Amino acid sequence: MKHYPFIKYSIAFILGILGAFLFSLSLKLSLTFLSLLVVTLFINKYFIKPVLSKKLFPPLLFLAFLSLGSSIFIIQKLDRTYMPVEIKNDQKMIVYGSVRTIDLIKENELTFTIKADSVRAEKQSKCIKLELICRVRDKQNNLLKLYNKLLPGYDVRVDGIFRFGRIRKNPGEFDYNNYLAAKGIAGILIVNDAYEVKRISLEHNVLTSTIFLIRKYIDHEITSFHDKQTAALLRGLILADRSQIDEDIKTDFMNTGVTHILSVSGLHVGYIFIIFTILFGRFDIILRNILTLIGLILFMCLTGFFSSVFRAVVMAAVVILSQISNRSTNIYNSLSIAAFIVLFVNPSELFDAGFQLSFLAVFSIAVIYPIIENLIIGLNIKSKIVKYILLFLGVSLSAQLGTLPLTFLYFGKLSLVSLFTNLFVIPISGLIVGVGIFTTSISYVFPFITGYFAEANNMLTFIMYKFISTASSLHFSFLPIRNFSIFDTLIFYLGFALILIGVNRISTIRGKIVYLCLIIFNIITYIQIDNNNYFENEKLNLLAISTSGGNSTLLQFPNRQTVLINGGTASFYYDNGDKVIIPLLNLLGVDTLNYAFISSCSNFNYGGFISLIKKGKIKNVFKPVTNTSNLVDTEIEKLITNNKIQLSYFTTKELKFGNARIYPITAESNEELNKENKHNINTIFKIMYGNSGILWLESAVLEKDFVNSLEHELLLNSEVLIISNVKDNSQNINEIIKRLKPKMCLISFTNRNKFTKEYRVDLNGIRNLGCEVHLIQEDGAIVLQSDGEDIKKVDWNNKL
Repeated sequence: MKHYPFIKYSIAFILGILGAFLFSLSLKLSLTFLSLLVVTLFINKYFIKPVLSKKLFPPLLFLAFLSLGSSIFIIQKLDRTYMPVEIKNDQKMIVYGSVRTIDLIKENELTFTIKADSVRAEKQSKCIKLELICRVRDKQNNLLKLYNKLLPGYDVRVDGIFRFGRIRKNPGEFDYNNYLAAKGIAGILIVNDAYEVKRISLEHNVLTSTIFLIRKYIDHEITSFHDKQTAALLRGLILADRSQIDEDIKTDFMNTGVTHILSVSGLHVGYIFIIFTILFGRFDIILRNILTLIGLILFMCLTGFFSSVFRAVVMAAVVILSQISNRSTNIYNSLSIAAFIVLFVNPSELFDAGFQLSFLAVFSIAVIYPIIENLIIGLNIKSKIVKYILLFLGVSLSAQLGTLPLTFLYFGKLSLVSLFTNLFVIPISGLIVGVGIFTTSISYVFPFITGYFAEANNMLTFIMYKFISTASSLHFSFLPIRNFSIFDTLIFYLGFALILIGVNRISTIRGKIVYLCLIIFNIITYIQIDNNNYFENEKLNLLAISTSGGNSTLLQFPNRQTVLINGGTASFYYDNGDKVIIPLLNLLGVDTLNYAFISSCSNFNYGGFISLIKKGKIKNVFKPVTNTSNLVDTEIEKLITNNKIQLSYFTTKELKFGNARIYPITAESNEELNKENKHNINTIFKIMYGNSGILWLESAVLEKDFVNSLEHELLLNSEVLIISNVKDNSQNINEIIKRLKPKMCLISFTNRNKFTKEYRVDLNGIRNLGCEVHLIQEDGAIVLQSDGEDIKKVDWNNKL
């Protein structure tokens, strides 16, 4: 630590943030403690004998940084404002405030943040300062008109529907509400008409408006000269906007371990650093460093102060400023100073995956790469090309080893081809960035020449994507890593540290091998401690998935076969299949579903299946017999057969899954489920395992004639009743519960009451019938398990 004095203080600052995050510390207590430490440091400096003062100074300063970290985190937390509790989800709202930032326009959507001064809902106005994301969805022409009228700083009135970010309601689901809260955003305002955004004042911030207009111009030039695929990539590489990059491409990059290429990060700042170094190479070292630093700051502004760019620029600035001031530097000190600056500005960055990955990648390169470099140099390789390739692979390997636990934790994958894909992708992406910057720089003056360079970039992008797609399609390209927790991450890093410290202290090769084997064995053993299985073997497992629209139920039978009943809704803006079901399947270790059941051809049921079908997640599909008069029905079947999936119909009375059975029963519904379908054939499912029975049905079949006919032996004796797509608190729900007498009822709704914003169901009335009831949209996913005799509810939150 003597050579890296700032590391311990940076660690203290981080520990202070963690302490404030984990424990409910008061700001008054934290600031009082900090003030006392500052006074003590002053006394120690000027009133204590030098010998004693020198000994007391480091621990006192350590405690001061610890207290400073906790104080800043608490101040940031208290500074956040939240939507009043009386404001409900899906509530109409009028917001008055100023435009803070504006994103680049997307297809069918324009997004900007608004710093609200007041909100009006339910004829009540509240003066409250908070930040909201506004998402305007309209025809592209209307969006372009609004896009060209807005500037950061404008005062606006926005009419829309308020929504909180979606919380984590299913295992494996991303908690978007927590993500927004960490960034100080109270929620989302959905605006379905661009004309509902009205300018009140044209006063604007000159600096942010100028940056926004430059970003707009660059984006226009990129999209004008490049094809759609390359334009989307350059948006991400230069302007830090990945929204237009196809999700399948992102998945391919993740599978091959090169996802860091797609967003502006330290790597791209490095490209910019090289470009500026070349441009200012003729100047003396001080002027060159100053101009390079100014260039990096301008690039940071150009990306909209994107957090990963800010981190990388701060790291580069620390190194550059030390060179300008003629001070000796080392990577560990520079890294700790950069971390302190970033966290001082925004302490919540500590919990951001990007912050953790970027700093750990640089740290691990500093620690591991010298060891690998010495090994390569010791090989005495004569070929410079081979030597440089091995050294490049050494840098990549060092970064990956250091970030491996976080990759497991956040992405759940281990790429087996990442070393080799990085060897190709990093140079070609650097070339794409360089050509992209050059084309946008000359496009206004030399549009004819720009076209040729843009075509060259289109070709480079095509080659890179083709290479990544091919590598991703290899069956061994990656290994899924499941149940990797924060505890496992800490164990991994502890073991890794012990390896680095201990190996060099053992003199014999045999001793080193034994030591390595012992550490690795202990790591593998300890990371198994907190492994949790949401489903139990030899039991019937049912998971009622909480979708944002429609319904979905996952079954795993004792013989390990899986069935998914319906896939929820899917729209241009939100796909339950991609956002909810696939992450859930990955967490559960279900690579492919054995069967998918479509109960009826309604978007409430089949929408989420589309992404699962396209991604090869389904082997067989069962659905009602084709209704040729229903265009949606025929299109679904076409999609299934085109993807070479086995299609069957509910014509059999019984489907066997080992010792379990599913009895599909079709019932025609006279109720119109949606505007597309004038006639639906709905399927009821009776699930039996041993003596325990579960009845699954849609509310559309709860008509009087059907309810009165519930004398069918299969429908009776159901311990659990699942009712999907409920639109109203129909009396039929109470009637069917009276007849079937289930112990538990799970209900999923299609929508809330438009006046009360609550789900219309008489919970007390159902409970008075002796039935435990759960609303899936409100309570989140429900996990049930049956051993063939009893069905019990499992708390999946305790398994996290």
